[in-house]
Amino acid sequence: MLELAKKFEALYRGLQRAHGTYTITHADDAKKGKLAGRAITVMETPTIEKWRAHLAGEQGIGVVPINEKNQCRWGAVDVDEYREGLLEDIEAKTRAMALPVICIRTKSGGIHVTVFIKEDTDARIVRSKMMEVAAALGYAGVEVYPKQTQLASERDVGNWLNMPYFAGDETTRYAIYKGARLSAAQFIEMAEALSCTPEQFIAIKMATGEMFEDGPPCLQTLSTVKVAVGGRNDAMFAMGVYARMKYDEHWEAKLDEFNAAFFTPPLPSREIQMLAKSLNRKTYFYPCSKQPMLGYCNKISCSKREFGIGQEATEPSVAIGKLVKLCTEPPTWIIDVEGARFELETEELMSQAKFAKACMEKINQWPPAVKPNVWRQLIHDRLANVELIEAPQEASPEGRFLWHLEQFCVVSANARVREEMLLGKPFTDEGRHFFRSEDLMRYLNQHGFREVTARKAWSMLRERAGAKHTQFQLKGRCVQCWSIPEFPKQSENFEPHVGKTEF
Repeated sequence: MLELAKKFEALYRGLQRAHGTYTITHADDAKKGKLAGRAITVMETPTIEKWRAHLAGEQGIGVVPINEKNQCRWGAVDVDEYREGLLEDIEAKTRAMALPVICIRTKSGGIHVTVFIKEDTDARIVRSKMMEVAAALGYAGVEVYPKQTQLASERDVGNWLNMPYFAGDETTRYAIYKGARLSAAQFIEMAEALSCTPEQFIAIKMATGEMFEDGPPCLQTLSTVKVAVGGRNDAMFAMGVYARMKYDEHWEAKLDEFNAAFFTPPLPSREIQMLAKSLNRKTYFYPCSKQPMLGYCNKISCSKREFGIGQEATEPSVAIGKLVKLCTEPPTWIIDVEGARFELETEELMSQAKFAKACMEKINQWPPAVKPNVWRQLIHDRLANVELIEAPQEASPEGRFLWHLEQFCVVSANARVREEMLLGKPFTDEGRHFFRSEDLMRYLNQHGFREVTARKAWSMLRERAGAKHTQFQLKGRCVQCWSIPEFPKQSENFEPHVGKTEF
């Protein structure tokens, strides 16, 4: 088990400062087939021992694919759809497309289409390629990992994905090959065999047709799969828009060619004629939001093609992902915008204008304004599924204040006699530190700590530090001051390390 854990840890290596755990509690009636539970982000390394516990069925583990250097060794498409036979269908499709991926059943019965890379690779490249894979499979718009192309700060932990083979070979989270279930050992063997070098990963090509190479990728993919009943009219309309853009006065003849080649069964001739008449009335744009185009959409690639969405597309709004709340005081919010992560204050999250300013500064985009009620609903929806990360005490303003207080009383120059308090120094006597309020506030300001007001500082001194107010007569003056219990002294000296020095 330990050797297997080592191989899983190496294969799924990602962020080292944190990992996830997920405890299933019930089935989500609102999402048929989805198992709901409690997700927790743990600020600890996903060690080999934690992988052993995962494989033994003791505690599940989730791994963040993007590491501290904004690089990845694996990526995944999260197909959050549940129906009998879907895993086998998608796995067969990936083999037909010769994609170096493994299809894995998730805890709820969805699918993780996963690729492994032999070396750390820029997260931007990995995310972009996995979005291509999702679109080629007909699942454009689903969640893709890594979810971020860069982390907001050293406090950010990104988004993690539940790992396969919880409980080893007894798992419900297993991979398949040609419809057959793989054991944990077989999975490792196959993953290592399919693992790509960064160059091979970048060179992965989706199996698309030669037609529409200069047009929308969705039409290029649809030309290889045959459009069936239910999506024919909208697909033909999109192909008509392309034909009119490319072929000028000869475009109508192309509709009959497309109809015969890419539709099953072809549309009646009368419908083709009516569609051509409609397209002649005015200039239309691609129906990107309609199926079957939506499922195969690759907006980035499309925008670069001569007859893609190009400059005629309406300006897109930025894609706002999951919201994370660092439980500091005041709280810090981490938001995912277009794959980039950055921190916001509460006011910036509440105000569209301040949010737009943050986007301009962080990702060089100015998101178009929406109606206030739309913005409120958008933030409300993100708050409903916000991920909470408990911050350590020292990360809060109160924790930092108490740390500075100790530094002021213990580390800074102390008064040798009580009268030296007039020089701004703290004085220690009979188990208590004595200091003037203005001297403490001056020290805090000199050290760049301005996160609490004087009133808040005195409140924390009383409630957290056991402070008492007192006064002394010093050199004929009545001096008002505070006293707190003396901080513990270091009882042992540092031992110098003595060893051999190699030259």
